[in-house]
Amino acid sequence: MPRSASPQPIIIPSDLNKAFTSKISEMFPGSVTNLASVGAYDGAHILYQMIAAVGSDRTKAVDTVRGFEWESPRGPVSLDQETRHITQNVYIRKVARNDKGILINEEFETIEAVPDLGLSK
Repeated sequence: MPRSASPQPIIIPSDLNKAFTSKISEMFPGSVTNLASVGAYDGAHILYQMIAAVGSDRTKAVDTVRGFEWESPRGPVSLDQETRHITQNVYIRKVARNDKGILINEEFETIEAVPDLGLSK
């Protein structure tokens, strides 16, 4: 059976994920959330937090989010204290049929708090 992995879950049972996917569907009918849309959400969230904390001081703004943790539509995420790269869950999926017989990616395992695997410190 084919398997895949992604930091973007298809469905996670959180109020934030439900609100996010609902708003995307409302704004862009027929579309689905993906890694780009969730990444944009997370980026805007971080920028908001930086500006709220220190205004326009760029150096202080970057320092403010070192080690920052928050709940994303993709689940819990954080920024590494040193590199500011994201740490996130990775969702393991398999191809399965839903109740309508349509092939879907079905999550069956979560690997929690995975650091940026392409980063060498």
